[in-house]
Amino acid sequence: RSLCHDGAAAAAVDAVDAVDAVDAEDTNSMRRPLNFVILYLDDSGYGDVSYLDQPAPVPYLSPPPRTPNIDRMAAEGLVLTNFYTAAVVCSPSRAALLTGRYPVRTGVYPSVFSPDSVNGLPHGEITIAEALRTAN
Repeated sequence: RSLCHDGAAAAAVDAVDAVDAVDAEDTNSMRRPLNFVILYLDDSGYGDVSYLDQPAPVPYLSPPPRTPNIDRMAAEGLVLTNFYTAAVVCSPSRAALLTGRYPVRTGVYPSVFSPDSVNGLPHGEITIAEALRTAN
């Protein structure tokens, strides 16, 4: 079974392929492992990070946010600001991001895991990390 039937995982593998193509063109460079960070936040908005230079979410209650580390990552990397989640609650939407599959197909739907939950993502699911490991 392949992870690349759905969007998030296919995009990640395509990104690895694009880096491979660039590396192949540059014969003087040594191949470096691909590193990337996905920040997947609940209840955040454009006013919650300073690199977007938006007003504070509630200006009369708090000063504008200062997020220098996130600002630096944004300046040095690729920022994707338009993303649709597969579910309205955290556990199913994170399962979809990790697997590239609809939450109902992962078995992580419709509930949210709590700290005392005994279930989770089924062991047989292929995650984006596993797909990238084999693609690299």
